Amino acid sequence: THFTREGITNDVVLEVASKEAASTVAYQKQGDLLLSTMDAFKARQKLRKNLRVKDQLDRLWTAALAAARRSRPEADSLDKSDYVEIYKLLCQALLDEYDEVEVQEGADSEWTKDARDGRMERQQFCDALFELCDMYVDSIDGGEYSSFLADLLDRTGIAQLGAVAVPEEEPDDWEAD
Repeated sequence: THFTREGITNDVVLEVASKEAASTVAYQKQGDLLLSTMDAFKARQKLRKNLRVKDQLDRLWTAALAAARRSRPEADSLDKSDYVEIYKLLCQALLDEYDEVEVQEGADSEWTKDARDGRMERQQFCDALFELCDMYVDSIDGGEYSSFLADLLDRTGIAQLGAVAVPEEEPDDWEAD
């Protein structure tokens, strides 16, 4: 049994007959019996308040919002196109095999689940990323969650989406020597 915010999902594989069989199951579908108990679920939820985890989630939100402000300077939330762009970057960083159609379907499904009134605010975005940690971090450790999120920010390039390179100004009286 694997616990999520929505309840229990049955598409997670908790036991396999061999290492070879495990290699045929996508990492994000692999579960761990020790991490799938109610006590483990409660412990993971406590990590949502861990200061290092919160700091990394805030960094990711700040980067995502800066990216949204490229086209909407007054944005205070993500719209679907912002979310899909970030979702695709996350998938490119995490998935061994990237299929554009499957990723788009996943983005649409997650947007429907997590967005409110056609937008995604900080809380929903950070909750979704925290769930991602639950899928990819093999322990219940704030340091590992924080490291995973920091690495995700680096590997995805989300921070660069909102960065604007400012060219150096050349003085008006520039003279060649």
